[in-house]
Amino acid sequence: MQEKNRQLDLRGEFYKGEARSDEEIGDLMRNADGVNLVGEESVKLGLDEGIIEETQIVRIAGIPHAQAFVIHE
Repeated sequence: MQEKNRQLDLRGEFYKGEARSDEEIGDLMRNADGVNLVGEESVKLGLDEGIIEETQIVRIAGIPHAQAFVIHE
């Protein structure tokens, strides 16, 4: 998918994985060093978990996407 000067390629193995509950994914996000969120559900979960803020979300061909580094104190 491409829009203006942004491109989102979801074909690779990077985005494939096994199904997990929101609780499991939230735990993984909070303990990760960085997150790369694509799609309505994952971006919403990132917002709900406080990992990202609305201002970090971009849309590429209508698909929400956000990246963040998680600082562990």
